[in-house]
Amino acid sequence: MHVTLRWVTGLILLVAAQMPGLAQAPARQELETMRLELGQIEAQLSRPGQTDYELQTLRGRVAPIISGTSESLARENPKLEEINARLAEIGAKPDAKAPPESSEVTRNRDEQERLKKEIDETVRVTRLILVRAEQVQTTIADRRRALFRKAVLERSQSVASPWLWIDALKALPNVASDAQAFIVFRFRQAFNRIDTGRAIGAALLLLLIAAAWVPALRLHHRAMQVPAGVVAPTRRQKAIYALRRAIIPALLPLATILGLFGIQEILEISADRFGELLRAALVAWPIFIFLRGVARAVLAPDEGAWRLISMQENTARRLNGMIRDVIWLVTIGKIGEAINQSISAALPVTVAAKGTVSLLVGALVMLTLYRLKQDRSADVPDTVGLVDGNSSLSLFSRLGGWVAGLSVSIAALAGYISLASFLTDQILWIMVICAILMILLVMVDEFIAKGFRSDTGIGLQVSQATGLAAGSVQQISILSSGLIRLVLFAVAGMLVLAPWGVDSGDVLGSLSAAFFGFQVGGVTVSLSTIAISIALFFVALFITRAIQGWLEGTYLPSTALDIGLRNSIKTIFGYIGFIVASVFALGYMGISLDKVTLVAGALSVGIGFGLQSIVGNFVSGLILLWERPIRVGDWIVVGEEQGKVRRINVRATEIETFDKASLIVPNSEFISGRVKNWMHHDRVGRVIIPISVTYGADPDSVRKLLLDVALAHMEVLSEPAPNVLFVKLGDSSLDFELRCFVDVDSMATTRSELLFEIFRRLKDEGMDVPFPRRTVEIADIDRLGRAIAENIPRQSS
Repeated sequence: MHVTLRWVTGLILLVAAQMPGLAQAPARQELETMRLELGQIEAQLSRPGQTDYELQTLRGRVAPIISGTSESLARENPKLEEINARLAEIGAKPDAKAPPESSEVTRNRDEQERLKKEIDETVRVTRLILVRAEQVQTTIADRRRALFRKAVLERSQSVASPWLWIDALKALPNVASDAQAFIVFRFRQAFNRIDTGRAIGAALLLLLIAAAWVPALRLHHRAMQVPAGVVAPTRRQKAIYALRRAIIPALLPLATILGLFGIQEILEISADRFGELLRAALVAWPIFIFLRGVARAVLAPDEGAWRLISMQENTARRLNGMIRDVIWLVTIGKIGEAINQSISAALPVTVAAKGTVSLLVGALVMLTLYRLKQDRSADVPDTVGLVDGNSSLSLFSRLGGWVAGLSVSIAALAGYISLASFLTDQILWIMVICAILMILLVMVDEFIAKGFRSDTGIGLQVSQATGLAAGSVQQISILSSGLIRLVLFAVAGMLVLAPWGVDSGDVLGSLSAAFFGFQVGGVTVSLSTIAISIALFFVALFITRAIQGWLEGTYLPSTALDIGLRNSIKTIFGYIGFIVASVFALGYMGISLDKVTLVAGALSVGIGFGLQSIVGNFVSGLILLWERPIRVGDWIVVGEEQGKVRRINVRATEIETFDKASLIVPNSEFISGRVKNWMHHDRVGRVIIPISVTYGADPDSVRKLLLDVALAHMEVLSEPAPNVLFVKLGDSSLDFELRCFVDVDSMATTRSELLFEIFRRLKDEGMDVPFPRRTVEIADIDRLGRAIAENIPRQSS
């Protein structure tokens, strides 16, 4: 049996080696299938009037084609490169004058050229299908953006228009009768279809749900109780309690509606419009409970000790009340919208209902902010918090609240009811995402960044299990928490942007397509494009600064790197972030790097002459950060000035002199000039103190005295050991030098203290320090004396 299998396998391999074209058959068949599928999608896309759901379905069918063709290219391109390499090794066909080559070489060349032709044809067909699929995907995205823009920006009657309310009141009796008839008819229809078995099954399931509520409520109340005996909870305990308050309240309603959905399936009332209405009403229950739980989890009204945000009680109560009322209004509006859709209510009723809910939400947000402002102006002691403080987050929260409330109100009053309803949903959506993000960020910080510190039990256990140093485990945990935080922010950003067009990837395109633009040199220029590009640049720059702050304040201090290398890492990351932000902004405007290169080439002459020094200083700054001849904190001497390096910037380096003055030195001077760095290799500096004594002193005693003074000082290093040199026999003194090594930061104070102590010891030992003496000789002093004596009597007479 094994012999037969090996023989069959060998035969198959032999046939495959002799017929390499068979390997392309599955690929061709797969490409043909994708081509036919793409043709069907294009045919359906050519028909007008597709809904967004149909376009979304078509896009779901295009995605596998794009991924399949991309995988096919990834498989075939390496094969093509291998064949080209083989053909390069074999060489071209010899001409007629060259000696003939062997038949084996000719056969191999022909075989490789045939394979190249087949694979090249497959690659071309694959690329053609990929281009068509990407074009179809772009068309679908454009159609969906157009539908989104039309649905959101469609204008109707203003909610303040009396004609709207007259039409709505006229249609309201018909709407009420239609709703009553619809519900009665559906109930009768469902009742008539129910047989005994289905009724018994539904009743048993309902009894089971009711019986499960009693123990479930007990568990719910037990889980929601504040931990006993905890007066000052830690941040970790607050985060755990907030997560419990956000999730646990919605579990029981969620399990209940799942059981009710089962009853709907048993009674067969889930497929029609009445079943959809019941589903919408049931789903609103756990969503409402979950949203209320999230708000109470973060704000914790009446439980200030367990509040995650730095906020006082009065502010928390006002915000919690506002969020509660917004949730109520939105939930009622959604249920009313589902009822209107089920009975196909008149348009004025739908517009009035949606507009009223939106206007109330906008007014409620602005009223809450106004009350908080009044509390602050009245100096109410417990109103200083997130919304009332003076921090940047507080100002941003207040500004965002006013913009949101005004936008919703203005849109409703201007007749853009769909836009007002959309913005209302987004207000609630963004508040929920921010609250959940806050809870998750605290959890990540407490359980990952701080949970694996070297002084915790988990950190020690991980260090022992992995063999890593405790500091390395801590660094890994900090890096991991930073990456998780980035992922959480990215997910939150996508969730915030997702409703602005059904696909979050098309949000920016849908917004820019709503504004007028014109092209200049293949680049689309419009106000929206410029505004969004600037916003992208500052957002990327803000993220860069945030990561720089995290590196400087959290991660780098946990490493063993010196302060200069930390500053270099932070600064280089800032340069990279600035470049990435610029590329993102220019890329969104349609300015590719090759166009930037052309502009830079055209301006190269001006840059060469006008910006030569700036470019030179910038490059010198990069060299300083890379080679690190000077670092932040180093004591350097530049010319006649000296001081500590405080900051290495793009163009210049800031030095703080010992007179507390700031010295700004261009970076090029450090590269091309001479700089004395006291701390380049180490922090050890030499102190030289010259000492002179009279000739009556014993040199050995002087040497011993100086060494005793040096060794007794706590700042003087024992290695290298201090030394005393007998320098010379002076004119009136014996000259010595005390040489010792100290930390450079204490050189001046150590020198002064040593001089004080040496002078005191010399005085105690009776060794005099000679005064400077000078002998002046005057030539012909006798003749000068006689001349003076001869002149004195004459003046007397």
